[in-house]
Amino acid sequence: MIDIVRLLDVGHGSGDSLILHLLYSSSRLDRLTGITSNKDQHDEAARRAQDTCKRSAPEIKLQLYRGDAIFRQSNGSQTDKHPLDSVSPLPPFTAITAIDCAYHFRSRKEFLQQSFARLTPGGVIALADMSLVPPPSRPRRLLARALCMILGVPWENMVSSSIYVQQLADIGFVNVEVEDVTTEVFPGLTAFLKSENPDNPHLGTAWWVMGEVFHAWWTICGGTYIIAKAEKPQSAK
Repeated sequence: MIDIVRLLDVGHGSGDSLILHLLYSSSRLDRLTGITSNKDQHDEAARRAQDTCKRSAPEIKLQLYRGDAIFRQSNGSQTDKHPLDSVSPLPPFTAITAIDCAYHFRSRKEFLQQSFARLTPGGVIALADMSLVPPPSRPRRLLARALCMILGVPWENMVSSSIYVQQLADIGFVNVEVEDVTTEVFPGLTAFLKSENPDNPHLGTAWWVMGEVFHAWWTICGGTYIIAKAEKPQSAK
């Protein structure tokens, strides 16, 4: 059993998930680290999370990083602080989460490999992510590739759930679980996007178009939404 929780929240956006961790995680949460690449989101998340931490969880060590989720030597001035650097001075994490973002990474497999290296033995990674049932025809495959370009998703990340499981296992993870929650996500998402009616009519049209994109993604192209969880073996270094 892990006595002290050190959590890395990847792709936390404007900070909602950080605040949930600070307010509702177990009393064993010792350190909360976050990464997001968008400057505006990082600044807003930092303001909100730091305020919440000071008011409600001052005992938790909070550290936020702005940059690419994947460590590279070219990450910029904060390279030496990147939490997925294999020689990071930070202690290894007991848990890593990536909610609705890993399908954008170039590549997700490299992110999973770096996460495995930075997890403590017995640590867990959890993702809400997209996968793809291989389209049965060439026109559908072409459409799927086109939609990936629109959504900013590298094609190499769009693998089936079974390959997703195999990739995690090949990296070294055990107790891999992948649950398909497509019907709980995409119908509601597409309905919400197509019902948005902001004051700006051009923005309303953009939301409607994105709703159509996601509708085609899961009804025609075979796009799926999954929850994945995997553990680093106790015997791993």
